Amino acid sequence: MWRAALLLFAACAAATAADDETAVAEALSHQAAGRFAEARALLEPAARGGSSAAHYHLGLMDARGEGGATDLAAAAGHLLAAAERDHAHAQLLLGNMYLRGDGVAVDLVQAHLWFSLAASNGWWKARELRERLVVDRMTPAQVAEANRLYRARRPPQPSAE
Repeated sequence: MWRAALLLFAACAAATAADDETAVAEALSHQAAGRFAEARALLEPAARGGSSAAHYHLGLMDARGEGGATDLAAAAGHLLAAAERDHAHAQLLLGNMYLRGDGVAVDLVQAHLWFSLAASNGWWKARELRERLVVDRMTPAQVAEANRLYRARRPPQPSAE
């Protein structure tokens, strides 16, 4: 009984994820054509459903003022939701927002954290930004706190031995 319920749940989750991907793809077509209200109408339900891509694109739209006024605080909220779901580009952008204070308070520890997470997901530019941040602006205590936060999010990987 439980196995059947678990399989049904997994099938529904997979179908929802596929629907969200389709909605995001359709939304991007609307966005490219300048139909921002239509794009947002497709992205918002997908974001509520947990789509990192939908949150990412809503964040970009809010940051650019596509379909309304520029809202960096709303952009930061969407990018945070995407970054927490391991969206690497959202992590990079969020790090920059914390570095500059765009839509969030300047927080060098958070900037370092999000640059580190983006770097661990393959963004070499994030590694460069993090290293420059450490050399130019952070205290050793801030670096230690950022590293502690990073380790809390990224448990050690098992060795290949």
